[in-house]
Amino acid sequence: MKKHAKMVGQFEQAINDHVTEGKKAFPRDKSMQKVYQNDARDLRAVLALFRKKDIADACARAWKMDSVPRDVIPQTIWRIMEKDQL
Repeated sequence: MKKHAKMVGQFEQAINDHVTEGKKAFPRDKSMQKVYQNDARDLRAVLALFRKKDIADACARAWKMDSVPRDVIPQTIWRIMEKDQL
């Protein structure tokens, strides 16, 4: 259980870092900041499914996202999601 909680925490931090990165990279471009915020919304949806251990739906949702936000998902979580698909 601790391992799952640690991965959830890492994922939450990665999402927060992604939003911060968007704000720093585009300080005056509200439309690009909105893109990063939308990415965060989608990532949080994946996180919520992962948190509930609904791994198959988390994986399916993640694969529907663009590649940049997909890269925000920690590799440890990808490995679990992909293993669940086998």
